[in-house]
Amino acid sequence: MEQSWIVRLVDLKGFGGADRSEGILRVEGSNLSGQILSPGLSERIAQRVSTLHSSTNGIIELEFNDAEAVNAGMACGGVAHVTVFDRGRFPGEYFELERQRTPFVVVTSLDPSGGTECYVIDSISSALKADLPQEIMDKAEAIRLAMRKNTISVRLHEISYYLSLVAPTTHMVVLGGGVLAKALSEMAVLLGWSAEVVEESADKSHEITFDPESLLLGPLDALVVLSHDHDFTTPYITSALKSHSGAYIGSLGSRHTQTERRKRLLELGFVEKDVEGLYGPIGLDAAAQSVGETALVICAELQVHKSRRPLRHLRDTSGPINA
Repeated sequence: MEQSWIVRLVDLKGFGGADRSEGILRVEGSNLSGQILSPGLSERIAQRVSTLHSSTNGIIELEFNDAEAVNAGMACGGVAHVTVFDRGRFPGEYFELERQRTPFVVVTSLDPSGGTECYVIDSISSALKADLPQEIMDKAEAIRLAMRKNTISVRLHEISYYLSLVAPTTHMVVLGGGVLAKALSEMAVLLGWSAEVVEESADKSHEITFDPESLLLGPLDALVVLSHDHDFTTPYITSALKSHSGAYIGSLGSRHTQTERRKRLLELGFVEKDVEGLYGPIGLDAAAQSVGETALVICAELQVHKSRRPLRHLRDTSGPINA
């Protein structure tokens, strides 16, 4: 029978400040999918784990020297701590939440005998079902609400718990083309996001090139409406609102255009509560004039939305500036 297992990253030391919060490999026989750190290092991790996991319980420590790591696309060497689960023991919710682009917290526990368990938490109710200690549930909820990608470890009653946020890269769907759409796409790349532009048909026939019903956005994603053509844009806004994903929805245009857009949505059966969270006119109030400045204030507003924090200056806050 072919091996079928999951390698999950628990923590890292070194590797030049690489992301410690995410990383998963799916091994089906000779087929490998997913990634831990880099494609090259993923292959090496899978090779090493395949010779160790059947005889090793708990967390496996894999050390890579500088030469190995650099050849695999990393800045320097380090140590990766991973756990291995047979596919049947790994929570299927992990992949479903990934597909839905829903951020969630993974809790990996390690008991004194070396036994490991993995829990997926995307809400308070799922934390209760996991039957974890209250202290761990509270920390998981704090990580989920903060939306901060890091890993923390907690030792409680001789059991070690490793908690990390798994969240998709922000994806921006831009409705309408032109120089601003191009600037937004370029800025998204600089920010480590992804973007796709959906343009209306030149003859205004509204031939569908991207089905609004297939629009899949999570709470860290965005729908940016540049086109003023309501017949073209309304189906996409409707789809995003119906999903209740919490995604950022912002639209370019005058206050008159915004009023007309909201009126159309209300006529379609939405209520004021549904549309009050729309960002329009789009962007922060920073006197943007050029295309580049406009793209900047739009992306900044999206970042504020993602952070779930009120807009303020760092100089007016206390504590860590990047927390």
